[in-house]
Amino acid sequence: MEGVQDQCVTKELNTLLTALYVLVDDHVVPARVGRGRRPELSDSELITLAVAQVLQRFPSERRWVRHIRADREWWAMFPDMLTQSDYHKR
Repeated sequence: MEGVQDQCVTKELNTLLTALYVLVDDHVVPARVGRGRRPELSDSELITLAVAQVLQRFPSERRWVRHIRADREWWAMFPDMLTQSDYHKR
């Protein structure tokens, strides 16, 4: 049962990831300027996802992406989630 609880989005984790996203977006990642198509997921979202992957103890990017796509709570946080190959490229 403990493993299932570790995999869920708790209010505390949601708050932490939201705060991390705001911090990274405001102070770490420079704003994209110039021409070209904007990526589906911002750099700030990718950094937040990478931190969440570590916090949730997913060693495999493939499993992590599959988990986000399968779980409604995670999908609600990252509705524009990339496919595994696109996630790995970024």
